[in-house]
Amino acid sequence: MTAAPTIKVVAFDFGGVIVKWDRSALLRPFFDSESAMNQFFEEVLTLEVNLRCDLSVPLAEVVAPLIEQHPHHRLPLEAWRDRWIETLPHEIPGIAELINDCRNAGLTLAGLSNISAETFPQVRETYEVFDSLDHIVISGEHHVAKPDFGIYQILCEQVGHTPTEVIFFDDSQTNIDAATAFGMHAMLFTSADQARLDLIQAGVLPG
Repeated sequence: MTAAPTIKVVAFDFGGVIVKWDRSALLRPFFDSESAMNQFFEEVLTLEVNLRCDLSVPLAEVVAPLIEQHPHHRLPLEAWRDRWIETLPHEIPGIAELINDCRNAGLTLAGLSNISAETFPQVRETYEVFDSLDHIVISGEHHVAKPDFGIYQILCEQVGHTPTEVIFFDDSQTNIDAATAFGMHAMLFTSADQARLDLIQAGVLPG
């Protein structure tokens, strides 16, 4: 990536970037095999179900009909409803240090995530790193989710900068492609170390 001296804002996705998102961390004990758990994710607790929560449908409202449809999966569904925070088992190594270094470089820090407005307060209470962000935009509060351009527009309006002044890290290539098409500098996140190198190569952090 070429140098981008106009970058004023570094924005981070949450799950897979700031904290690990792993539904199996919570739900693996409910299944006899990895294949059975994966089938549950493909047929019952799908990504589409997760997106409904991200758009602020209450967890209880999402889970109740699933239990009716799949009564043999009542226990893992109730666990996901009641112990959702356990799907975020730990902070991504090195991310807090990277965020701190961005702040010391004079950059504005933002969070942009598809996450429920119901569950995010518990995430913020659990992980202090979120207190380091100057701005937070979540799908559950605005009822629009990545990769829709609308949520990128909301972020830019909130931070007070144009898309070309924002660099965004996400672990989803789909979301990266959308952010790039919207006009942001967007980088696929694989680790905090790689993100640091990306920021150095972009001229955002000193080498």
